[in-house]
Amino acid sequence: MQYSIMKKSFLALGLISAFSFASSQKCTLGSSVCAGDSSIAVCNGDFYSYEACPQGKVCVDSDGVPTCASAVVHKLDVRQATSTDDSGSSCGSDFNTQCEKDGRLRSCVNGVVVVADCPSGKSCFDQLVAGVAACLASDQTCPNNDYVRCMPDVPSVYQICQNNNWVYQGTCDNGRVCVADTDKKIQCLDRSVVQTSLAAFISSLSDSDSTATAAAVSGSASDSGSGSATASPASSSTSTSTTKTSDSITLRPLLYSQLALVVLLLVRAI
Repeated sequence: MQYSIMKKSFLALGLISAFSFASSQKCTLGSSVCAGDSSIAVCNGDFYSYEACPQGKVCVDSDGVPTCASAVVHKLDVRQATSTDDSGSSCGSDFNTQCEKDGRLRSCVNGVVVVADCPSGKSCFDQLVAGVAACLASDQTCPNNDYVRCMPDVPSVYQICQNNNWVYQGTCDNGRVCVADTDKKIQCLDRSVVQTSLAAFISSLSDSDSTATAAAVSGSASDSGSGSATASPASSSTSTSTTKTSDSITLRPLLYSQLALVVLLLVRAI
């Protein structure tokens, strides 16, 4: 019984060690592979870092380049194109999925060419990756064909606008990330460059806020100071007026004390 428990413990320890070794193994800078069905492993120079595919997408390896594509692509028979057989004809390992002119998808299913309409809400897109077409639901529509952008949530992938939908165009290599310059230009830059530029931008925003706050405080203090200077004469005038009033009140009993004494004596006499 004790031997069995020890055996299981050693087995578990071995599995944990193997998993730890696999997840922390050294790699070649810029290399990338599909890590399971829904994430891409990208080498940062020392070890692999993992980028999850957006919800509803899976990792597809095309000519050694892993990309996140619709789950529909993963299920398609991805082959090189040499055949234009009609629907119902047989197809082999050299067949390619492609879009028809009417928007239907031509694919090879179980050795037979099938041409079918895309499901509602989806459109056919050619060349998602080399030699692959598929019916996809767009993450977001785009205004002009040939516009490009960096794919949200997957910093190494960039997309192009086709048929008013964003579709895959390419992946930055060597562990670099996509940065959009204009609607028609993207760049693949080193992560360190992007992080430095972002930090500088945030710092400039912080400095601008501090300058604006200081200016506002200075303006408020200036207004307060000018208000004080303007109020001083009024305050002095008020103080002087009060003093004069106080003097008049204080002086009256002295000025009229003899008259008051006479009046008081007359009242008592009566």
